[in-house]
Amino acid sequence: FVAEQWPAFLADAERLISIDSSLDAEHAAPGAPFGPGPRAALDEALAIAQRMGLEPHDGDGYAGFADLPGESGQQIGVIGHVDVVPAGEGWDFDPFSLTCKEGMLVGRGASDDKAPLLTALYGLKFWLDRGANLRHAVRFIFGCNEESGMGDVPYYLEQNDAPDFLFTPDAEFPLCYGEKGQFGAMHRDCFAVSETFSRNLGQNRSLILLAKWRENQEQEKFFERGAKFLRKNVR
Repeated sequence: FVAEQWPAFLADAERLISIDSSLDAEHAAPGAPFGPGPRAALDEALAIAQRMGLEPHDGDGYAGFADLPGESGQQIGVIGHVDVVPAGEGWDFDPFSLTCKEGMLVGRGASDDKAPLLTALYGLKFWLDRGANLRHAVRFIFGCNEESGMGDVPYYLEQNDAPDFLFTPDAEFPLCYGEKGQFGAMHRDCFAVSETFSRNLGQNRSLILLAKWRENQEQEKFFERGAKFLRKNVR
């Protein structure tokens, strides 16, 4: 299956990656609340899903989705995003052209999140091509604002029920099933602290502590109080 579908997968990935789908709030419009780039990438993703046999919906340009019916009345969700971080500088290759270099795919969105999302979509195609009748409905959700505010998900949940179960094929595949969260606090007695922690269960549990030292604060005491604060407040 992989060998048979690989050329089609690359062609789909190339079309998605060729779209600069970074946020363009200046040119936002009805149906394209994050600008024309995210909207174009959403249209391409929905067209791919429809070609595979799923029923597409554009979600007013916030978070489109494509459905495959099931028998149980329950829904499995797969959520990814078609928007990207601005390309920036320092590329050795065109960021909006898919390049294969020493067995690696290079391009903006090749790992976050256009190619991983396609991988999950082709995983479903494996069963569709074999005529499998799924017990649970599957809904692919294509977010358009993950990288710059996550304004797509609240809108989606205002219009739709949350899936009974959901995972995200975002970045390191096969899957992450916990997205990042952020927490900030001020400890009055010893330091100002900003914490970003990632709970990608089954992969990494990381906690990065960025702290501003107070003048004349002893290093040993600083870490002792910092550790105490984390034990008390971070689960």
